[in-house]
Amino acid sequence: IYIFFYYFNFQYFFYYRARDIYTSDILFFGTLGRLKGCDVIAEVIEEILGNNKNLYFVFAGKDAGFKGKTMMAHIWKKAGNHRGRVIYLGLLNKSHLNEIIKNAELIVLPSKVDNFPNTAVESMSLGKIVVGTYEGGFDQLIKDGENGFLIHAHSASALKEAVNRFLQFSQHEKQIVVENAKSTVERLDVERVSVKLIKYYQSVVVKNNGER
Repeated sequence: IYIFFYYFNFQYFFYYRARDIYTSDILFFGTLGRLKGCDVIAEVIEEILGNNKNLYFVFAGKDAGFKGKTMMAHIWKKAGNHRGRVIYLGLLNKSHLNEIIKNAELIVLPSKVDNFPNTAVESMSLGKIVVGTYEGGFDQLIKDGENGFLIHAHSASALKEAVNRFLQFSQHEKQIVVENAKSTVERLDVERVSVKLIKYYQSVVVKNNGER
């Protein structure tokens, strides 16, 4: 327990120290594995960081491994000389994770398999822009370029292009996408959906009674 506590706080210290140095960060959170597209991130991370000196990449979640090693070992290797701007925070509790999400500029979730992407819902509700995949079910939530970005899974070039599109946005353009993302999630609110369903069923009952 003592060793884990020390490791956790060391990673947090490194994260906040990095935030004092760099101006923005990209976040992946979830299970670090191939199914979630972390190998795709690894293919483009060196070029993205190399072209953006004030950017760093943050990972949070359980490491599922990659070819007999940890996924983070693979990602750090692929980052090359920029590995110092790649931070792994490990598995975080809800409150700490939300804090990290709020600090991020862009959430990258290039999942190859998913049902309903709760990670995207959570991020968008916190006012974050998400890069998701068509294959991961993100197209249920995201309209490309309007309230986030959509790419095809397995495509490293598409991921790189989406990140570059985001980085080229003005603050005004980013804010529009953020507001659209928050509005999308608000429409999913269970209470609001329930009220709409009740009104719909009431209208159906009234219509049916009137036709009798």
